[in-house]
Amino acid sequence: MVHLKTGDAIAAETIVWTGGVRGNQLVIDAGFETDPHGRAKVDAYLQSTSHSGVYMLGDCALVLNEGGRPYPPTAQLAWQMGGACGKYLYHDSHGGLKEEFHPEILGSIASLGRKDAVGKVGRSYKTRGRMAYILKDASQYRYLAKIGSVFGNK
Repeated sequence: MVHLKTGDAIAAETIVWTGGVRGNQLVIDAGFETDPHGRAKVDAYLQSTSHSGVYMLGDCALVLNEGGRPYPPTAQLAWQMGGACGKYLYHDSHGGLKEEFHPEILGSIASLGRKDAVGKVGRSYKTRGRMAYILKDASQYRYLAKIGSVFGNK
């Protein structure tokens, strides 16, 4: 059941929350075990460590790398979490073994303004300036192509 601030309620068996760039206060208020940033602690299958059967994805989930450090809450991580969770839900309802979630971080590029950026692609290629900005644009087009929206497909 989802309770809206208008007082209305929406009955649901499955609830998907999307939004924000950090853990949402709702995650803390719901009683999930969280880090200081409000991100829910999850196991190797993206399930809450404090609430069995609840998957946590995106900015509200604390996913640790092999060294015990958290992955940054980026779109590429959330995208991969979504794909993994879809498989987990399928296995939950149809049976089968789940594979642990291990994201493939392709790099990170940050815009610094008009036609300027800095970043790292792969494990070692560092870039800056116009080339980094072009790579940032390319990564956005890659994402849009994956969801079928590059040319405004409806």
